[in-house]
Amino acid sequence: MSIELSPRKRGKLVGLVTAGLSHRKAASRLGVSKSAVWRTLRRENLHNTQNSLPRSGRPPMLGEREKRRLIREVMAHPGEPWLYFANIFGVSISTVRKFANSMGLFKRHKRKKPLLTPKAIAARKSWMKENIGQDWRRVIFTDESSIELGLDVLQRWTIRKAGEAYLPQHLQTTFRSSRRTLMVWGAVAYGKKWDLVRLPLDSKDLEPEGVAAGKRQPKGLNGERYVRWIVNGPLKRCVQEHKRARWRDVLVLEDGAPCHSWSGTKAARAKHKIPSLTHPPSSPDLNPIENVWHLLKMKVSQEERRATNLDELWTQIQRCWKAIPIETINRLIDGMETRRAAVQQANGGSTRF
Repeated sequence: MSIELSPRKRGKLVGLVTAGLSHRKAASRLGVSKSAVWRTLRRENLHNTQNSLPRSGRPPMLGEREKRRLIREVMAHPGEPWLYFANIFGVSISTVRKFANSMGLFKRHKRKKPLLTPKAIAARKSWMKENIGQDWRRVIFTDESSIELGLDVLQRWTIRKAGEAYLPQHLQTTFRSSRRTLMVWGAVAYGKKWDLVRLPLDSKDLEPEGVAAGKRQPKGLNGERYVRWIVNGPLKRCVQEHKRARWRDVLVLEDGAPCHSWSGTKAARAKHKIPSLTHPPSSPDLNPIENVWHLLKMKVSQEERRATNLDELWTQIQRCWKAIPIETINRLIDGMETRRAAVQQANGGSTRF
């Protein structure tokens, strides 16, 4: 692609040739090609000008100055639609979009991440420093997850003609479930995937023994229930098994949910000698079991027959959980150092995990 010469340089070329220099010497002296000399002299002879001639075709809608300003506007307001910028510059949406795309700017869905407060960012930085050289294979990663009856996390596609959108074979059917959910607790470690525990929050009989009749009980998983259902049983057994299998110094990672940080929960962990690994707030990206939950929900959505009640859903969840390869869990745990490095690179901010 040839470089357009300025009128001043063209004038110098004309002057050198007029003074008797050959085209080759004039081109060499000014560092241009011989064809550039020839075109400059031809323009001078035919049009008596050293400026560029009007080009054929439609002129660009955005000049260089407008292009620079458009980039500044887009960078300052990335959440605005293309129409917003088109109205500012008086051009079409396609003009704005094409130029922005040519500069590497594309409209994309915002990634959903928990809000990180300055306190949470500071905690993530501390976590990153405290876990330099951590042996993640000795850690048991635990968490709870709710799975909604009738929920389909997959975006399904179909091939159809215009006007066929509402034919039965092209619909993604949904089921009326009144938002009934089933909560489970799970634990994974390197080389180990323990059976899920169904938390009986959907049961009408939630009151512990000895509670006075008619006394109102809180809904959800509180600290007392977490200790009774998990810490005193499944979690204690997980730690014992992992110690016997390979690691003496086992650590347990739980997030900062209130049921985990309750004083009674801490006392129960101390009683059973369950050591905890500090987990920063609002940081699901630092617990690989979150990826396992996502994979589990995708597998449940792929079940050929949709569950119509919580017991059927529990059966599907157990089957899909068993189908998750242990190699997948091992890869996630061996990737924890990469996650720690990503927190360091993001200066405590959000990561891609």
